[in-house]
Order: sequence, then C-alpha cells, then structure tokens
Amino acid sequence: MSSTAVVLNNIYTGITRYYLPVVFVIGLFTNVANILIFSYGRLRTNICSWYFICLSISQILSLFFNGLYRIIVNGWNNGYDYSQISMDLCKFRGYGFVLSVVLSRHFLCLILLDRWMITSRSASLRNKSSLKVGRWKNLRNRGRAIHPSTRATQQTLNHLLIRQSRSDFQLIRLSLIQILFFIIFNAIYSTYYLYFTTTISQVRTGDRLPIELFVTNIGQCLLVTYAAVTFALYMLASSVFRQEFQECCMLSIDMFCDHYSLVSSSLTSQQLNTCISYYLNDSHQPWYTSLATLLPMLIGVFIMFRNIRRTVYDTLSVPVFLAVTGIFLFRIKKYIETIATDIQANNSTKEEYLKQIAYNHVIIGVLLILLLILQILAEKQAKVPKKKTM
Repeated sequence: MSSTAVVLNNIYTGITRYYLPVVFVIGLFTNVANILIFSYGRLRTNICSWYFICLSISQILSLFFNGLYRIIVNGWNNGYDYSQISMDLCKFRGYGFVLSVVLSRHFLCLILLDRWMITSRSASLRNKSSLKVGRWKNLRNRGRAIHPSTRATQQTLNHLLIRQSRSDFQLIRLSLIQILFFIIFNAIYSTYYLYFTTTISQVRTGDRLPIELFVTNIGQCLLVTYAAVTFALYMLASSVFRQEFQECCMLSIDMFCDHYSLVSSSLTSQQLNTCISYYLNDSHQPWYTSLATLLPMLIGVFIMFRNIRRTVYDTLSVPVFLAVTGIFLFRIKKYIETIATDIQANNSTKEEYLKQIAYNHVIIGVLLILLLILQILAEKQAKVPKKKTM
C-alpha cells in the first residue's frame, strides 16, 4: 500500500471514528424533532409538512444504513464488514442505502412540485395542493360545502387565509433552501458516479484507485451530514418552524413544572389547562409518533430476554422492565385516553387524572433507577473471569 493510500485511509478512519458518531446522534434527534414539529399544531394541516415528515424519515434511514454502517465497519471494527458474512445482509444494506437516497430525492421533488402548484395562477392546480391529494383520492364532497354568508364569518376566513398564506410562504422558503443544500451536499457523490460511469472501461493504476475510493467515501459522509443539518436549516429559514419549536419546548418545561407541583400541592388553573391541552394534543398525534416510545421498549425487551440467564441481576431486571412497560401502557396511557374522551369531567376530576399520571411517572422513575443499578451490577459480575476448576 502506497503512502498516499495510507494517509487517505487514516483520514477516513478518523472521520468515521470521531466525526460520524456526532453527526449520527445529532441527525437522529433532530430528524425526530422535525417529525414531531411538522406533525404538531398548524403545520400538520399542510400537505407540504407531510412531505417534510417523509423526508425526515428517509434521512433517518440514511443515518442508519449509511452513517451507522460506516461507524461500525470503519470506525470501530477496523474495516471488517459484517455484510460480507451473508450475501442477503449485504444486499439489504445496499438496498437500504439506495432507498434512503432515492426517497430523499423523491420527496424533495414532491415538495418542489407542491410549492409550484400552490403559487400557480391556475385554481385547479392550487386545489391539488391539499391533504386529499397527498393522502391519495378521498370521497368527493365538493357539492356538500357550506358557504358562509355573514360578515363576521367572512372576516374570520380572511384572517385564516392570511395566516395560511404566510405558512405557505415559509414552506416555500424552506423547500428552496432544502433543495439548495441537498445539491451542495450531494455534489461530490453524484459527480463521482457520473465520472465513474464515463471512465468505467479505464484501468485504474497507482494511487488513482485509493483516491477515487476516498472521494466517494467523503461524498457519502456528506450525505450523512446533510441528514443532520436540516433541523438547523429549518430553524434559520422559517419563523413558523421556530415558533412551533418554541411552543413544544415551553410545553415540555411546563409539563415538568406541573408534575413537580402535582406531587407537592394542587394545580393552579393555568397549570391544569396546560396539562390538559398537552395530553389532548398527545392523544391526537399520528400513530408513527408513538414509535419513539415503543421502539426503545421493544429493543429493551429483546436485550433483557437475550441476557436473562447471564447473571442473577439480569434475571431480576426482567420483571422490573416489564413493570415499567406495563405501567406506561396500561396505566398512563389509560388515563391519557380518559382525559381525551371524558368530556363531562370537571376540574377536580381532571386534576385527579393528572395526579395519577404524575404518580405513575414517579414510580417509573424509581423503577428505571433500580433497573440501571441492576444492569451496572450485572455488567460488573459478567466481567469477572470465572475460576477454572482443576
């Protein structure tokens, strides 16, 4: 191996070992935040927001199939590729990476097409930019519309149209910035494969092969980086996105303070309304937002039952983890659904529901601390070498 190949390999190993893990963690959390914000409040009523949600999901796939794969193989495993063990695993990894890139381009095109339709002078094109078209064809109900006639209602509709046009303008700016940065971060990856296709018949000798391999690896690392910077682009480009993010953050802070006050004293009317609105919004969230809670639980169940016979602490951890899962699914979720469905409940009844949720959160917190202690003890016992019997 030449000195140039060694230097380039060391640079790429350093990138995958120190840079990509940071990008992966930031990208995973920010794309989940993108999904939650675009599915929250007034943004969720716009079809373009659903395209942005699908774009964030495709970027999460890119983080796993491209970013995490490179971190494990080149950063932590000294170049040993697990996908070479099985041809099916190799095909699955390659398919997942190509799928994530294709889906990102697909939804960017849909975003651009939707913004073009919303700014068109043709009324028929503007009408196609709707949730009905975005969620496939729905029942036709054009003749069943109720047309307002009073002046007050007309003023309200005008105000709503102004707010909607502002949101549309913000999404237009978001889509243009998104496409611009996608072109920038995708330039090396696309240019290299265009170059590779045109020079595929040439024999690569000397340092040409390691240099080309380094360039394509850097191009794919930039694709992973693009998946991690979209949240920052949204924050810088859109005041509506910043406002929705601020409302989500303030709501989380309020809920923390409200739960603290639940344990110590009764709720004020402002705290009660904040908690009720939070859980009402939580009960109306799309189904995929629950994956952020259910996936860690399923992974935890798999790990627990896999190591159940390793040590006695692992055996004790299983009922503790099942208790945490059961309290969340069958106690907390039940009270949240009750708050959303029990319309006739007064303030004292609603406060009692919230207290039960807070108490169950405290129990879960204690059980999680106990679970952490058991896992630390299990790891220590597993690392102790067993004495060989003569």
